[in-house]
Amino acid sequence: MNGNETSKTGGFLVAAALVVAVAWATRPTPPSKTTESVVGQVMFRNLKDPKDVTSLLVLQFDQTSRQPVRFEVAKENQRWLIPSHSKYPADAKEHLATAANAFMDLKIIGVAPGFSQQTPTMDQSVVRKFHNMYGVIDPDPEHVQASDDGVGMRISMKDKEGHDLASAIVGKSLPDQPDHRYIRYPDKEPVYIASFDSNKLSVKFEEWIERNLLNLNSINLQKVQIKDYTFDLGDERAPLKVKGQMVLACNVSGDSAWKMIEELAPDTTKTKPEEIRLVHRTMAADEELDAKKLDDLKFALDDLKIVDVERKPGAVPADLRIKSIEDAKVAKSLASRGFFPLQDPSGPEGQFQLISSKGEISLLLNDGARYVLRFGETTGEPSAAVDKSKDVKDAKKDESTPALNRYLFVMADFNQEAIIKPAFEKIPEEKPDDKKPEDKKKEEKKDDATKVDIGKKDESKKDDKKKDEVKKDEPKVDIKAERERIEKENKRKQEEYDAKVTAGKKHVKDLNTRFADWYYVISDDVYRKIHLGRESIVKKKEKAKDKPKDADGHDHSTLDHADHDHAIETPSASPVQSLENLKKDAP
Repeated sequence: MNGNETSKTGGFLVAAALVVAVAWATRPTPPSKTTESVVGQVMFRNLKDPKDVTSLLVLQFDQTSRQPVRFEVAKENQRWLIPSHSKYPADAKEHLATAANAFMDLKIIGVAPGFSQQTPTMDQSVVRKFHNMYGVIDPDPEHVQASDDGVGMRISMKDKEGHDLASAIVGKSLPDQPDHRYIRYPDKEPVYIASFDSNKLSVKFEEWIERNLLNLNSINLQKVQIKDYTFDLGDERAPLKVKGQMVLACNVSGDSAWKMIEELAPDTTKTKPEEIRLVHRTMAADEELDAKKLDDLKFALDDLKIVDVERKPGAVPADLRIKSIEDAKVAKSLASRGFFPLQDPSGPEGQFQLISSKGEISLLLNDGARYVLRFGETTGEPSAAVDKSKDVKDAKKDESTPALNRYLFVMADFNQEAIIKPAFEKIPEEKPDDKKPEDKKKEEKKDDATKVDIGKKDESKKDDKKKDEVKKDEPKVDIKAERERIEKENKRKQEEYDAKVTAGKKHVKDLNTRFADWYYVISDDVYRKIHLGRESIVKKKEKAKDKPKDADGHDHSTLDHADHDHAIETPSASPVQSLENLKKDAP
């Protein structure tokens, strides 16, 4: 065989080898062991105890804004916080256990069609097509493409050392089995089917916190003060417009639980809009408080829920009094949310106090704690009850839009006058007979030195002696014991009062510790129930219904029909006529 033939033979062998290799690569393959064999297996074997989970990260993708939405809970220094929301304190113990239990012992019950015959060389465009079909595209922005419409929810749980306990991308539900979901590991291509209850994994911020912001029991509410004003920096001539102020007593005994204590209204004699002077005002005779609206206010305060938070600038103290507005960043942060620093008229020169764009309300409790709630602008974001599929990017920050959330500043201070002072019992004075023997001897010596003529005693002293003789028959009161009893009781009352004052001050301190760092966000619906003006709480009195009368015009509502006989009614006789009648009848 010459060299040319040898070369031809080698070429045939190479070609044959290539044909065999192609045939092998494109051959029909049996089900992959990496997919079919996993059915029945537990997905997250490292997750054995919910207590091991110290962090949870949930990443979703908002199809409307095309932006990722991140929610994270983590344990730091023995405290549960929400890093995705400026490390706001979380009430996470039970919620995290519920979320972990949803992944505990989660088994693969099937493999999604298209992956049962998966090969290592499956085209990536085909894989992406399947991932979009099952809704398991990784929501991380680095992995999402403009054409993706099946982005899933990525969930990751870690222990205190940062080790992964469970990590998955959860996709769509099966069309005919809503309790079954498509699911895959973030770094793997195969898509599995598992029975997963997504309701156990809440990613709503408000469900991971103590939503009841005030922890207020309206039974303890003593007074409500409403400052109805608006502030618009765009109005250069008169940015502050005051509608009025009202102080209302709450939980009043009697016919109504509400009472107007004081009402102030703008002085109408002032012609310049920048001049603000409030004068006393009284309700008209045909006006009354709308108890239903005020009761709704109480219920809303009892259940004041927050839907979000933002950390406020650290330069603003808890009492909202600031000494400088030189920090432009702070001022901008405040103004963008509807809070503005103005010169404090009750404070020293150069001290500023924040006012809000939509007024404020203060709540005085029986323990002396006073909440002050200031209402700012809307956030431009819908509340949790609103369908987030609707585009709200262009929503205006206008209070006429009911679906928007609103910023809220909360602070607390202490008013000791709200605590009822104790009524002390008067301590009786000691009489000479009640004094100790040694004291009596001292006084007798003193009396001997200053004796007066016994014969000059007046008659009044004789009368006193007679009275004393009468009193001898009365039971004698132990004045010393009575004094001790009263002193002890008065001391108890004082200590009880002092304890209430101390508790009230501590309550205020604890509240400000909670409120100090945050802008709160509440739904605009709640805001409308709390932010009430005079037109909402003062109404016209209802006219009394006409009482039923008969054909003759008599009111039968208060008469006894048995004594009311129309047949014997006659006009009353005059005194003169009555005298004449008596003369005629006289014998």
